[in-house]
Parts: sequence; C-alpha cells; structure tokens
Amino acid sequence: MTRQKTLASLNFFSLVGLTHTLTYLLLVLNTPSTEASAALESHLLTRVGADPLRSCKPPDVTERTGISVKSVIACSRQCVADAGCQSVAFHDVDGVCLLYDQSWDEAQCVDTAGWQTWVKRRTDGVVCENGGQLKPDGSCQCLSGYVGDTCQRLMEDCLEGKESGHYPDMGRNDQIFLLSKPRLSSRAITVGCSSDGETIFQQRYQTSRVVNFTRGWQDYVDGFGNDKQYWMGLQNLWYFTNSKSYDLLLYIHLYNDTRYNPRYTGFRLTENATYTVSLGPPTDDMSALGDHLKDMNGQRFSTYDNDNDNSTTRNCAMEYGAGWWFNACAEANFNGQMSDTGVRENVLDEMFWEGLNTIPKAVRLKLI
Repeated sequence: MTRQKTLASLNFFSLVGLTHTLTYLLLVLNTPSTEASAALESHLLTRVGADPLRSCKPPDVTERTGISVKSVIACSRQCVADAGCQSVAFHDVDGVCLLYDQSWDEAQCVDTAGWQTWVKRRTDGVVCENGGQLKPDGSCQCLSGYVGDTCQRLMEDCLEGKESGHYPDMGRNDQIFLLSKPRLSSRAITVGCSSDGETIFQQRYQTSRVVNFTRGWQDYVDGFGNDKQYWMGLQNLWYFTNSKSYDLLLYIHLYNDTRYNPRYTGFRLTENATYTVSLGPPTDDMSALGDHLKDMNGQRFSTYDNDNDNSTTRNCAMEYGAGWWFNACAEANFNGQMSDTGVRENVLDEMFWEGLNTIPKAVRLKLI
C-alpha cells in the first residue's frame, strides 16, 4: 500500500473563499483591480458576455464618440457623463474608447481581440446585488452561490442553488464549489456541490494532491484539504444539519468501477461539543453491501487527541488513523489511508468498508 504523505496544514475553505473573491473580480471586470471593480459598479455598468476572458465588441455600427483613454474606468466615466450613451467598447491595448447610443446583449457581441464591452444597467429599478449580472431579459444572473431575484442572499445549500436556476453548471459538472449560508451560520461556508444538488462534506479519491486525514480535533472541527480531497468541518456540518433536515448519501467507487450509493435517513449532529451523530436506518436494501454504519448512531466524534469512543481499552481514532464517529471502533473507515492499488492489507488504519475486499478509489459523503 502506498501511504499518503503529510501536507502542511491547510484550511481549504479559506483558500476557496479567496478563489471566489478572485473569480468575482474577473467576472465583474477581467482585471485584478478592486478599485476598478468598485468604480464600474458605482457607474452602473455591467460586462456583456458571461465568459470573463472573452474579448468582444458590439456589431459594426457607427459609434457615438471615439476617444483615447487610459483605462476601462475612464471609458465608463465618459459614458456615464454622456446622457445619450448606453454602452461602451474599450480596447485594452490601443486605449480606444467607443461610446454608443444603443446597448447590446451577449448574442450581439462579436468576438474581436482586445475589446471589452460594457452596457449601462437598466434604470427600471432592477439592480443585481453581490456581483450578479443583469441579463437582456431584465433578470439577474447570480454568481458564487447567491440566489434570489436580485442575488440578494446566499443559498442555504446546494439543492437550493440548483433549484434556483442560477447555476446550470451544477447539472453538467461532476462538482462545483460555491458559497452557502445555512440559517444557523453567521458566515458564508464554501461547499462542494454535486451535479444533483447534494452538499458534499467529505470527498476523497486518488490524486497526486495527497491530503493527510490523520488529523487532530481542531482540524476536524474547522475543516481541511483541497478541492480534490477534503473534510468540510464538524462545526460547518453542525450548521447545515441543524438548519434543515437531511439524509446521508454515500458514494463508494471501487477499482473495478462498481459503484454503491447507500442512503441513510435522518443524518444530524445533535450538539457541537463532541458532535454526536444521529443516524436513521438505510433506505436501500443493504444485503449486497452490508449495513456497516448501524453502530454509528448516537456516537460522539473522536480524533487521536480527543478520544470519545465507547472502548475502555482502545483509542480507536489513533488505531484507525482517522477522525470518525467510533463506537468500540467501527466497521467502516472512510478517513483512513488510501491505496493506489485498491488492495486491502487488513491493517487498522486503511480505508475500508467491511465485506469489501478492496479499498475504494473514491468516496463521498453527501447531504441530501
């Protein structure tokens, strides 16, 4: 078995939060300047085209005015100062600013290298918030996890984001990362969203970006990892499961490409001192896979430095090399050591599901 190398401690969720901030700036301006972003917002201009890297210009029509300026900000100010101006096109190499007395939507924008095209926001009271973009039909396209008619708030979970219609990529991509804010949380939480709108709180699969899951208590409370392998964090999981009712959906992918998706009812962390779990029975026939989470219900979470299991003689988290809701140890360990061969060595600290003679090459734990 190839053992994982320990990474330096990384709070993935802080990192992804920074990524969302940078993505927002790109979508608003296609430049890293925060000042520029704020200036365009204050001048009520919005970018035409959903792709922040797209270079495009309005159709070949006579412009109202053509001037030389140093930046897209200066170009936007010229448009705002001109009562008849409805849109601008700025060439970021030549410094040419073209003002038009018409506005344009994405379908009318012609791909032309070097051009950024912006239009004035509608003046009929529709103002998209939190970086949302006004679409030609007068509705808002929300970004980064915001939902609502004007993108006024963050989604409560991935399912709400999917059902809002603002995130079509959630139906096409295997996973996307967005910001979410369950009702009991006072802050935004970065979450991985599956294509079916499930909120993923644990994910692991074979990758060169190895993450060590043999972690102490505080890491499991706060969350850790990268966009390939991660643990959301117990406190974040408590916010979600106490704000709404969820089931637990497992995804187990074996090396022979067999996949299992058992579902358990009523998954919730009942308190946030030891993050005791409440878990109902499975909804599926478990005869083929075996029900190896049945002893997890009512158990407190344990790590090697905070032993809360029911064994009086063992520290299950230390032996299993993972944080988990151990009873007197467990019949499954999703946070154990992975293998690049999938072959079980029957050692305590490996990833396993009792009854399977292979180690999964991918697992996910999801709220549904």
